[in-house]
Amino acid sequence: MKAIRVSEYGGPSVLKLEEVPAPQPGAYFASFGGSALQLRLVCYVGNFRDVGNATDCLNSAIRAKFKAAGIDIPFPTSAVHLTSTAGKPLSL
Repeated sequence: MKAIRVSEYGGPSVLKLEEVPAPQPGAYFASFGGSALQLRLVCYVGNFRDVGNATDCLNSAIRAKFKAAGIDIPFPTSAVHLTSTAGKPLSL
C-alpha cells in the first residue's frame, strides 16, 4: 500500500509519500486471532496529537470500502447449552 493511497483516506494529518520517514507505510499480516486474520496498517502523521483522528479516518474508510464490496465483519458468538440434572426439567 502506498502512502499516497493512505493519505487519500487518512485525512490531512496523514503524510504524503515524500514526507514519510523509513520504514515505508504499508499493510502487514500481523497474526492469527480468534476467528480472525489480524492485519497491521502502518502510516505516519505529522503530529502525535493527530493519531486518533487519522486512525478514525482510516478505520472508517476501510469499513466503508468493505461495506461497498459486500464484506461483512463477523463478530464472535458463543453458544450456551442448558442441561438438567437428575432428570429434573430446567426452568429459567
